[in-house]
Amino acid sequence: MPAGKRRVAKRIVYLVQGLGTGGLERVVLHLAREMIGRGHDVTICCYDERGDLADRAEQAGAHVEILPRRAGLDAGYVRRLARWLRQRRPDVLHMHNETALFYGTLAGRLARVPYLIYTEHDGVFPRSLGARWANRTLVRWLTQAVAVSEAVRDLWCRNDGIDPVRVTVIPNGVPDILGAAVRPPREDGRFRIGCVSRLSREKGVDVLVEAFARIRRCTPDAELVLIGDGAQRAALEQQAADSGVAGHVQFLGTRDDVPALLATFDAYVLPSRTEGLPMALLEAMAAGLPVVATAVGGVPEVIVDGENGLLTGPEDPGALADAVVRLAGDDDLMRRLGAAARAAYEREYRLSVMVDRYETIMER
Repeated sequence: MPAGKRRVAKRIVYLVQGLGTGGLERVVLHLAREMIGRGHDVTICCYDERGDLADRAEQAGAHVEILPRRAGLDAGYVRRLARWLRQRRPDVLHMHNETALFYGTLAGRLARVPYLIYTEHDGVFPRSLGARWANRTLVRWLTQAVAVSEAVRDLWCRNDGIDPVRVTVIPNGVPDILGAAVRPPREDGRFRIGCVSRLSREKGVDVLVEAFARIRRCTPDAELVLIGDGAQRAALEQQAADSGVAGHVQFLGTRDDVPALLATFDAYVLPSRTEGLPMALLEAMAAGLPVVATAVGGVPEVIVDGENGLLTGPEDPGALADAVVRLAGDDDLMRRLGAAARAAYEREYRLSVMVDRYETIMER
């Protein structure tokens, strides 16, 4: 918000599928916490499930409600959601993901919600011709359309035929979970490689496990720590066993102590096949960790190769392994990249910076 301008408290509703543990859901949780801290009233409306993060949102002071929709196209949901919105009379309806855009924009207009904001998080758009036409129309009815990165904006506009002038870019932001202090490399005699990710194909963790088998041949003290869960977990555990590295790969599952775990890593790897602007990457940067990442989606907008991290192409375990081995052999490089990553976080990716930008939209 511009300096000197008085903040006007608003009633904000976030419309999401649910509050699971994904990146989109964490963005909503962070937004809710910060907006509440700034004096706004926040309700999170979930149309499919409550999710694991709902309790945290309520502890922060948000109201979490479930207004379930039927499977498939539920035309009656627009009327039910509009009736629910009229009862709560929000000033702002902020929608996240394509389904929320469809139901929320129609219901928000019926309920005459003053501000309709939509954020596009993804870098993949497998949409039908009808869906693209609907999205192009709905975007015209918004107060503001937002994309989390320039890459997401460009792909979204190109795919759905949206005028880029209608879309502003607001990068994700994360809390300062660790401060600037990180442990010295190999403090305990091991080289710990960390990755926080959903265990699904688009995240490329299978490429990382393949790369790790190569890393171990050059860096015998290397260990791989995987935080997160998903449909591919059993297959990844088998892949690690088949590669002979199972004893050096830890599958920790979903954890609530990610900040503390980040503090134990020497380097962070993001091996994704597709991305929007990954929250886990920003958290690693906030922790001052040297990063190796694939140049997909909005990642190259955040990581400049050789300046605040190392970039490789997706689907290339050899290049990923080489980059990690390069880090492991050069403590000065690790320190320099980690410090530069932290500095980039402080400039652009603090939670307060993201919330300031959304709040400015609401105050126009």
